[in-house]
Amino acid sequence: MDGTRWKFTTTADEAWEIMLADCAEAKRSIDIEQFVFQEDDIGKRFIEVLLQKAEEGLRVRVLVDAARSFPFSNSLQPEKLERAGAEIRFFNPINPWRVKYLKWWPFRDHRKLLVIDSIIGHTGGVGINARFHGWRDTNVRI
Repeated sequence: MDGTRWKFTTTADEAWEIMLADCAEAKRSIDIEQFVFQEDDIGKRFIEVLLQKAEEGLRVRVLVDAARSFPFSNSLQPEKLERAGAEIRFFNPINPWRVKYLKWWPFRDHRKLLVIDSIIGHTGGVGINARFHGWRDTNVRI
């Protein structure tokens, strides 16, 4: 990867710190897609930087899985982010009419992506959930 700078991390904590630092340095845009996005200690840190950047006028887009991020989707945070100018979408929203049909349940968004200014990318297995503190999990920053 000639000319490409990359960083490989093996813990959720290390990945979160690098991801948050990249978000804080964003100049134009932040695009984040997560399977698990919780409104806990780590989630609040991400929400804070996303709010700040949206208020600064950056394009902030958030896509999370509706089922695994259910507490976040039912909090006040998505509305706060939207009021600040961010775009929020929930993949495969939970529909009470479909709950009894288990065939739709496996169709979840398991991606974990972060793109900063269309230049820096993060991908791996790291979710936004304090429960993963101390876990061995892989992330790569390119």
